[in-house]
Amino acid sequence: MKRKFSGFLSGFICACLLIGITFGAAAASRMFTIEVSPINIKVNGEVFKPANANGDPVKVFAHNGTTYVPLRALSEAYGFNVGYDEKENLAFVNDEPSSGAYNVYEGYISIKDGQLLVNDFEFIDKADQYWIDKLGLTDEDMLDGYYIYDVSDEFVSLSLSGKVRYNFYDVGAQFVPEDNADRLYTTTSLKEFLQKFAVDTDGNLLKTPFTIEAFEDGRVISISEIFIS
Repeated sequence: MKRKFSGFLSGFICACLLIGITFGAAAASRMFTIEVSPINIKVNGEVFKPANANGDPVKVFAHNGTTYVPLRALSEAYGFNVGYDEKENLAFVNDEPSSGAYNVYEGYISIKDGQLLVNDFEFIDKADQYWIDKLGLTDEDMLDGYYIYDVSDEFVSLSLSGKVRYNFYDVGAQFVPEDNADRLYTTTSLKEFLQKFAVDTDGNLLKTPFTIEAFEDGRVISISEIFIS
């Protein structure tokens, strides 16, 4: 179902950089403490001093051989913008303007000749209490763990480009390592994306729902698989 947003959440920072104290990892739903060594970093030969959305300094540090920096601050230093899709729990970086409205669709899709057709509907799982209550859904309506609320047979036509981000779960480990726990893969290659899914002669990606973000002029920003376990 189409939803409109006024712009990217450029203030989002994809890092919890609380040095030397306990911090929460929301995705893992647990608390832990780490010991880190703050370091300095240069961007294009100049010392990079990252700050959060309030202008307060944020530390850059190394831990177990990996360097951690605040995503928003570093991206903006290179002229990029950062967005965050709360429903998908997905942060993304792009070089599109950070202002301007965009729409979000959910549905089955077809891809042909550089165009994306979306059969826009509402994908409802058991966590979507609003829609469950609104439609009076029961367990019998959601035997597979979800319900598709499709009130229109119309398709939305959108345009693809080489900048589109394709996000999907690479369960068969075609593109991600075998030890990758969540198997989530992001690419800008349409060819890689189509290798993952069954596509008929009309370009329909069979029985896989997706979330699509697109600017109001119809340019697609991202296509993300809605994972059905």
